[in-house]
Amino acid sequence: ERLHKKILSPKWGKKSLLWLIDHAREVKAWHKSLKETPVQANKCAKLIGQVYRHATKENHQLPRDKNPAELVKYNAESPREAAMDFNQFPAWRKQLDKIPSDTRRCFHALNLLSGSRPMELARLLIEDVHLDNHYFILRKTKSKSGTVTDINVVTSTEIEKWLRLAIDAARMLNPHGVYVFPSTRRGHIKRFDNDGLNHNVKDDDGKVVEVHNDCGMVLRGSWRTVALDRGVDELQAHFLLGHAPP
Repeated sequence: ERLHKKILSPKWGKKSLLWLIDHAREVKAWHKSLKETPVQANKCAKLIGQVYRHATKENHQLPRDKNPAELVKYNAESPREAAMDFNQFPAWRKQLDKIPSDTRRCFHALNLLSGSRPMELARLLIEDVHLDNHYFILRKTKSKSGTVTDINVVTSTEIEKWLRLAIDAARMLNPHGVYVFPSTRRGHIKRFDNDGLNHNVKDDDGKVVEVHNDCGMVLRGSWRTVALDRGVDELQAHFLLGHAPP
């Protein structure tokens, strides 16, 4: 939605999909000119293709063997492995405690404690939390192979404490709601960068090279860093993070 409002709509909002099909070279040039990150530029082009494929299901004027983004040469992408230094945890916890919303405070704490992908955790259903058996289920998670699967995440005493607080807050907001982390509008929370949380990424010399406000995937990276420091077996870490085995 943010990419649409900020990037896609100002450029293509008044153009039809048929027009885009006839001007695929312009779409290619536009993707190349985007000043956003390589990943964001790729997402914008892919969104155009996804919208087009969806439209062809009902609009038979649109040729199914075409795609407005078919000429785009996508940027190379590499996963960001950012994580907090251990000495940053106390300051981060103070920022966490200042968040007024129980729902959002619990979300960030559980993001760190479980190492879950933020959007997958945000979709967590109350019915998928099984505290008596010490696990919860993340639905439709992605894997490196591109498949979609459900995974069981093992819970600790600390994770269960935050889950109980989150569920109590969710039921206070909407007794009949289904999400552990409901939005005040509808559905589940979708933004993770507007709660005043931040951390610094440093180089080998200790110099700050990045300041991140979007802590979601950084908290997953921090989980891996702590697991490595505590000597958790690599295979165990993969299972605890919900990676499906080959």
